Amino acid sequence: MNAPFISDTSTPYINKIVLPYNQNFISFRFQSPNYSQSDKIVYQYFLEGVDSGWINNSNRNFVNYTQLKPGKYTFHVKSSNASDVWCHQNTAINIIITPPWWLTWWFYAISILTFIGIVYFLLQYRIKSIRKQEQLKFKIASLEIQSLRSQMNPHFIFNALNSINGFIVENKTHLASNYLTKFSRLIRLILENSKSETITLQKEVETLKLYLLMEGIRFDNKFDYEIFIEEKIDLDYINIAPLIIQPFAENSIWHGLMHKPTKGHLQINILQNANILVIEIIDNGIGRAKSTELKSKESNKHKSYGMEITKQRILNANPKNSVTISDLIDQTENTIGTNVTISLYI
Repeated sequence: MNAPFISDTSTPYINKIVLPYNQNFISFRFQSPNYSQSDKIVYQYFLEGVDSGWINNSNRNFVNYTQLKPGKYTFHVKSSNASDVWCHQNTAINIIITPPWWLTWWFYAISILTFIGIVYFLLQYRIKSIRKQEQLKFKIASLEIQSLRSQMNPHFIFNALNSINGFIVENKTHLASNYLTKFSRLIRLILENSKSETITLQKEVETLKLYLLMEGIRFDNKFDYEIFIEEKIDLDYINIAPLIIQPFAENSIWHGLMHKPTKGHLQINILQNANILVIEIIDNGIGRAKSTELKSKESNKHKSYGMEITKQRILNANPKNSVTISDLIDQTENTIGTNVTISLYI
């Protein structure tokens, strides 16, 4: 028995159809070449991508599909004769429904470029505003500007955008959207926090959590992290200078944990001893000595820029404040990580 063929009054049979997203109503009409006892011919059809299996259509030789989403489909149809003998092959036709322009790859590319332009404009605008407003406090203003730049250095921005682009290329649009949302929120938090000389500890922790979450995603969970906050601490009551924890956490990730052959761990403890807020950034990375051996001159400059500027800001806020950095040593005198302790008088 011959396989049925698909007919159309305006076009001959073809094995591939390409339609725009707004022409997603498709009607198929088919006919078995066996015309004897046509009322006893039975048809079955199956649309890959929509139907879960073959559907019995009795002797009706047509079927309609509406509201098909953009994507690739294959329509199959077969028939049996009056003796209930099915054809050994089925007729198939491929259908491609193209997506609307706002779901295409080039639209994502334009959106990313536009987003980069907006980010660059906002950063430049914010830096100029700080310079104009803080002329009478030149030293402090310079430190705040440099701190903002170190937080939003080009490496972090473009690495984040490259991650978003990678998700799009791999058709992981949900991950791309999720990562882009977090990236936008992080930029907004940093820009908002940089407007003030002090912010609540709650805002600082929120920014830190978002940064660590993004770095964890970007590095494919090469490290995990934990933030412990002593129960008696009121995050909304304590005010500190903005963006002082993240540079040390970034340094631990880039120069300690990323060079570790096994999965790393970053522990951040926030404790209170009377009127002193103690912040500990502890990693189980390769240690300072080994890290120095691996660093290039360029990365040394970056470390000095971010770390030293932040230290100076902490001391300018209160001369009693302190920052200490020490290696963690095991019983065999091997380095097993680094501990940064920030003490802030509140």
